[in-house]
Amino acid sequence: MRRKFLIALLAGASLVAASIVPLSTSRAIATTLTPIAQSGKQAPVGELKFTGIITSIAISPDGQTLVVASGDGKITAIALDESQPIYTESFVGKPDAVDVSADGEIIAAAIGEEIVLLRLEDGDTIGTLRGHVSDISAIAIAPDNQTLVSVSSGDRTIRLWDLEGESEIEVLGENVGSEITVAYSPDGQFFVTGSIAEDRTIKLWDAKTPQWIKTSSQQPGFIYDVAITPDGQKIVAAVRNFLKVWDFIGGEELLSLKGAQLDLNAIAISPDSRVVATATKEGTIKLWNIATGQLLQTLSGHRGWVLSLVFSPDGRYLYSGAEDKIVKIWQIAPGIRDKGDKG
Repeated sequence: MRRKFLIALLAGASLVAASIVPLSTSRAIATTLTPIAQSGKQAPVGELKFTGIITSIAISPDGQTLVVASGDGKITAIALDESQPIYTESFVGKPDAVDVSADGEIIAAAIGEEIVLLRLEDGDTIGTLRGHVSDISAIAIAPDNQTLVSVSSGDRTIRLWDLEGESEIEVLGENVGSEITVAYSPDGQFFVTGSIAEDRTIKLWDAKTPQWIKTSSQQPGFIYDVAITPDGQKIVAAVRNFLKVWDFIGGEELLSLKGAQLDLNAIAISPDSRVVATATKEGTIKLWNIATGQLLQTLSGHRGWVLSLVFSPDGRYLYSGAEDKIVKIWQIAPGIRDKGDKG
């Protein structure tokens, strides 16, 4: 997952002007949930309003808690069953990426050059990982909850961390470009990264050695987001205004969809590995059949860049966070999921 590069492309003045407050144990909440009546149109079923641009969102493995990072230096945990905030933690600096461990215990947040570890239950800070010398672009926690990988397009390094020991395991500098996105394979054996600038490639890494394995051909644009399907069979990437899918084992390109001249900012893959959601800087979200490339549904409602997407673990809902300071909640109709199954 990545956000730093895209956020930097937004209105810089508004981000600089965002309120920055010291680290605090305050539980002050500035978030509201607004239910939205359903209609014949594909409207969200609810929305969460915040006081800063939504930079990144993540969901707990039980689907009960949504973690939201915002550009005004806050991380908020939302109890989805009650549609109520649990806590908000404020930081000096802007969280650009968040992830939740597979055991539901830890939140990792990239804030500037550091990674802050928080306890999901109460938001207390339990550790800080330091080593990058430029802002961190993206992070991902390994499925075994033991390791975290981070990438920085600024210092052009990939770093692996021991979460329990809060220590740096390895720094990868060779074969590294301006990486801004990273994702683990579901078995934790591999991770992939995507880069921008002159590189514009997707790289596959052995997470255990750790070593570089191979690099894709140069792509037609920046790789803004990359993911591996939950079944471990495909790599999916947002490559400028292309949606691309590769076979994970053989590396063959299986799908290449070119959209309008609008960059795809973010992607998310359904738990059944059959549907991919894409988001653009105009605020439109689209659902696609990964196997056939069929457009399944278009979701409209955000104003401005959609920076982060995540499906609920049961695949029934999609959450989207955007420049408009809103997280929207979309219900994915069973018929849409069935279309994906038939791909």
